[in-house]
Amino acid sequence: MPKAAPKSNKIASELIDVLKAKVKIDEFTFRKYLREIDSLNDRFSDDYLKALAYAAFGLKDDAVHFFEASLSWGVDTYAMNYAIYLSEFGTHKELREVVNRLITKYGSKTMLTFGWETNLFTGNIETALHYADRFIAIADEKDAEAMKNDAHGIAIESEKFRQKAGLTEDEYKDIAQKMIDVADNYGIRASSISFYFVAEEKTAAYILTLKTDDIDVIADMNIDIAFSLAENENLAGKRFSVWYRGTQEEENACN
Repeated sequence: MPKAAPKSNKIASELIDVLKAKVKIDEFTFRKYLREIDSLNDRFSDDYLKALAYAAFGLKDDAVHFFEASLSWGVDTYAMNYAIYLSEFGTHKELREVVNRLITKYGSKTMLTFGWETNLFTGNIETALHYADRFIAIADEKDAEAMKNDAHGIAIESEKFRQKAGLTEDEYKDIAQKMIDVADNYGIRASSISFYFVAEEKTAAYILTLKTDDIDVIADMNIDIAFSLAENENLAGKRFSVWYRGTQEEENACN
């Protein structure tokens, strides 16, 4: 007869289901979980389970504190779910900092995907391609081929955009970072980037697709990014445009 799963696994599974559903537990349930976690008297899982409990209760700062503490055990699952949590409830900046810090030690496909996306969205193309290559090396044939196509496409299109717009690498990074900063200000996640070229007018466009279809928010963001880029005098007269668009569909990071 198979052994019952440890109580810690059951608690973790329940809390992860809550986070996946993007709902919050009430205070009574939260306190109940904390009592159950304390009763386990398990130093190995204590910080991780409390991170999940605080996350499910909507207390992000406390969740981050306990996720950070859980990393001392060197468990891949703890690190991976920390990154996944930030990908859903944190900012792009927070996720990129954590992923770049942990990815050398925790090189799972999930972490490498975050490494690819977070650096892609902030204009660090060479670093993004490095993580894409690492992903390809450990992925199955189907996933590896999909990443190869994405990486090949972004390497060509981003360079074409930079050349058409007459941008330096630093100016390209500044544009990408400002696009992400505005998204973070609105609490909106990026889904993918794409480029659009008008040969007759010798112009190029950088488009960031967002995980929202709120047209009013997107309109406000497009106004904000215009003002933000206007602050960089080096971009004056460059032949390019940028804008946000919305989607409700899952997309690859490069389209």
